[in-house]
Amino acid sequence: MQMYKSEMIREICKENLQYSNREIKNQVWRRYGRRVESNEIINAVGSEKDRFSYGRSCQLILNAGNEFINKCGSYDQAKRILAVCGGPQSC
Repeated sequence: MQMYKSEMIREICKENLQYSNREIKNQVWRRYGRRVESNEIINAVGSEKDRFSYGRSCQLILNAGNEFINKCGSYDQAKRILAVCGGPQSC
């Protein structure tokens, strides 16, 4: 199965969200043999400036999200639960 460039970029960023665009480009090239452009990186994971501002808190949020999905049993079930909840004021 062939991956889309955006999937490749996201996989690289799972290792370290604070990779610079250049580092992401190099990692995608090394791992997948594909060239990606800065605009593709921005569309997939946001701008370099935004990613750097997330810092450690972003990793904590991702970990909490993964834990929530695991407790729900699947991504689709987690979406359904969130849809029913309707936001913080509804829960």
